[in-house]
Amino acid sequence: MPLTPLIDVIFILVMFFLLSSAFGVWRLIDVGIAGPQPSASQGDKDSPAPILITLRPDGTASGIRIQVNGLRFEESKLGTELERLVSGGASAAIVLPSEDLSFENAVRILDAARLSGLKSVSLQIR
Repeated sequence: MPLTPLIDVIFILVMFFLLSSAFGVWRLIDVGIAGPQPSASQGDKDSPAPILITLRPDGTASGIRIQVNGLRFEESKLGTELERLVSGGASAAIVLPSEDLSFENAVRILDAARLSGLKSVSLQIR
């Protein structure tokens, strides 16, 4: 009895199940691209200034250097600081990554900013 057709059918079934299954959970991150900011005379005087988050590569274990409004923070403490700023009235943030920062690191920080309760998170590209 030839086993070649049986092996072919099993191979096709294995390929079908591999290609049709989902191995990860994908979710969208809503990111606005920041444009030129209006001057203080043009903007709403009641709204607080957006939080500025700058990202640079670093030689540390996380591989990223984070500054929030000019103050340096570890990635593990970023969420706590952003939640503190949100409770103080902040509602928007601008993430400014350097050109040599990896995409994965930028997305991790964007995700942390979105989870902190900010209403608007923008990505400023140079």
